[in-house]
Amino acid sequence: MSSPATLIRRLVDAAPHLRGNAAFGAAGRAATEIAASGAVGSAFVHSGALTPPTIRALAGATFSVLLPMFLFTSILRTAVSARGGRSVAGQLGAPLAAVAH
Repeated sequence: MSSPATLIRRLVDAAPHLRGNAAFGAAGRAATEIAASGAVGSAFVHSGALTPPTIRALAGATFSVLLPMFLFTSILRTAVSARGGRSVAGQLGAPLAAVAH
């Protein structure tokens, strides 16, 4: 069985138009981060370092606090960059919307 890196390399070689593609590179980096996080988390669970109550608490914090925070930050960056970084109302409105949320 081939390693994930070998499979990705074969995919890139098979589709030369993907080389240098910013979206493909970003997707690859995101997938690598997710895989690494999963591997680390799995190692902690199998070693007994994380108990089921701890896992539930971490999952709750991730989905109720961290994920919305990261998504909102991404949306804000996109909105500000679309206006050339000159949107003062957007920059001030974003923190207020986050607090209201």
